[in-house]
Amino acid sequence: MSNFNLYMGHEAPLDPHPQGYAPTCNEVASRALIVFEDKVLLVWHNDHAQAWYTPGGRIKPGEPMKDALAREILEETGLEVEIFDLVAFFDTYTLKEVSHKFEFLFLARPKVAPDWMQKDCVDEDPTGAVSHMRWFRKAELENEPRVFPRFVRNFPALLAPRSLAYYGPKLEDGHSEITNMQRFYISSRVVTTYDDKILMVYNGKGDFWFGPGGQIELGEHLPDCAVREVQEETGLNATAGDVIAVDEFFAPSFGLHQINLYTRCQLEHGNLPAGWQDTAATGHVSRCAFHTPAELRALPRAYPSYMAELAWPTLTNSIKETA
Repeated sequence: MSNFNLYMGHEAPLDPHPQGYAPTCNEVASRALIVFEDKVLLVWHNDHAQAWYTPGGRIKPGEPMKDALAREILEETGLEVEIFDLVAFFDTYTLKEVSHKFEFLFLARPKVAPDWMQKDCVDEDPTGAVSHMRWFRKAELENEPRVFPRFVRNFPALLAPRSLAYYGPKLEDGHSEITNMQRFYISSRVVTTYDDKILMVYNGKGDFWFGPGGQIELGEHLPDCAVREVQEETGLNATAGDVIAVDEFFAPSFGLHQINLYTRCQLEHGNLPAGWQDTAATGHVSRCAFHTPAELRALPRAYPSYMAELAWPTLTNSIKETA
């Protein structure tokens, strides 16, 4: 079974942006694919962009995605649900906030079986726009002109079994609570092997090894970022593939709520250029090397701890969520 691709690509807004539009900031949203039997729950936004959406909304820096989602679902629908795996994410551009927005979709199920198909609801968020909600079957969504994201019309495909998918939060070493979160840092982190060895780079400033990668620039597509980062940090050419994992890293020391998107890439070859230096203006990579599974395990500081499972999925049947 192949790995499940979490990234659904760039989703164009339902309504076109004005000429010359350019996002000015990054935003993050967590949303729920709430499923019961053969139906999915959508909420109607009765604002400037009237459409059916998955329940959820923007999160604040420092707010874990699942915590934000539980709050948003309760505010918009009043329902109690169980939240499960991350099943998909996409990015889009928003007009209201002029932002490059990354939206993460988690599977959820109601704790109590619903006895209704559609009903009005009161959005408890003072800035919210949800006016009613409805359970849809797949065939019904095919006739709805305004559904966002569009791929939710085929929601059963998101429920298909997958061999490897991961989501989890992590707090910076030496800290016991999430504080001082000021901004989001959205990064592409690359998982790539050649001759059964994984490519890792060494951060001379932070004293740790990690997969090549870095911040996604405003308006930059995720696959383009992955390819660019590999070239800048190692001098190698790569082709981007599936996104197989997502994690949240809270770094109070830097005021960063970092969201890492792990992209599987394929290299043209494994010949690292001698004496290569990180070409990024703010780059901190001082070394790069290929490692066998045993060599990766022997590294004193390698991030993330589950990198071997991402690189060699046959080493484990699944990766459990960490809390």
